[in-house]
Amino acid sequence: MVKKSKLVSIALLVCVASVVLSGAAAAAEMVVIRADEGTVYDAPGHFNFWGIRKFGPDDGSLGLSVSNSEFLPNGGADMSSSPRERIYFVLRGAMVVTSDDGKVYNLEEGDMIYIPPGVSRDMAVTGIEAARTLVIVAPVPENAGEPAKEMTVVKANEGIVYEAPGHFNFWGIRKFGPDDGSLGLSVSNSEFLPNGGADMSSSPRERIYLIERGAMTVTGGDGKVYNLEEGDMIYIPPGVSRDMATAGIEACRTLVMVLPVP
Repeated sequence: MVKKSKLVSIALLVCVASVVLSGAAAAAEMVVIRADEGTVYDAPGHFNFWGIRKFGPDDGSLGLSVSNSEFLPNGGADMSSSPRERIYFVLRGAMVVTSDDGKVYNLEEGDMIYIPPGVSRDMAVTGIEAARTLVIVAPVPENAGEPAKEMTVVKANEGIVYEAPGHFNFWGIRKFGPDDGSLGLSVSNSEFLPNGGADMSSSPRERIYLIERGAMTVTGGDGKVYNLEEGDMIYIPPGVSRDMATAGIEACRTLVMVLPVP
């Protein structure tokens, strides 16, 4: 009986291990979020607004969250803060962000604003057009340094041009990251010529690519192909290999969101 009990226990352990491993394998795949996909939600303190959750921990990320905020012309958000660090990227329209000490930040299409954890702000649409923002949120890492005390605006025409290993017919533009005051979250633009791309490689960090303009093909190390068009996103888990190539005859621009793994 003891031997039979041990065999049953071993069999159960094998079954449990198989479930865990299969779950880990599924989480290790890239995930595409189409431009017309997401979950509509309400946010406390927001008005004349609706949000669209695009991707986050409930979908397989290890901390990085991305959503769209849609504001009507008279929409906005009341003064509040968050324990997480956030970047708002204005995709369309214009907004004004005001801190609790009265400092005003005017944002137009293509601008972004970094809001450190614990910093309060309110928001309002400016003008008669609706506004759409991409909201990038990340938890504060353990043993993080002192957060910034003020918000930082990065204008559409600001950034640092850089090269990336394994990329070709390409240039990158660093928009904001730890060197600028974030506690881990990084955002950049990748600009690819029509024959541009990136060789097969992986990263220890989790990444989300948003196609701002043009189209791209991403291929995994397993040969699986992901075709992306304007407005689509792809989540690339840490350690997962991919290559990238511009699709078609037009140049392609992506917004790259990166977060270190805890």
